[in-house]
Amino acid sequence: EEGGIIIRISDDGPGFSPKVLSQKKAYFTTNDEDGHMGMGLSICRILCRKLGGKIELYNRKDGGAEAKIILKT
Repeated sequence: EEGGIIIRISDDGPGFSPKVLSQKKAYFTTNDEDGHMGMGLSICRILCRKLGGKIELYNRKDGGAEAKIILKT
């Protein structure tokens, strides 16, 4: 986009759960039993905001998850 950078990261897995896509809190975790706290996406969100940008999470139409990072230059 004009005046910014967009980075898209995607995979071919099952995608994000509806719970993850709707969460607005600090952590993006759906299962505390697997030992993960969801810190990776939370850290990405914080860093994007510090750089004046944002991160958006989607499920791709053809399958898989996608994170879209938008940074202003």
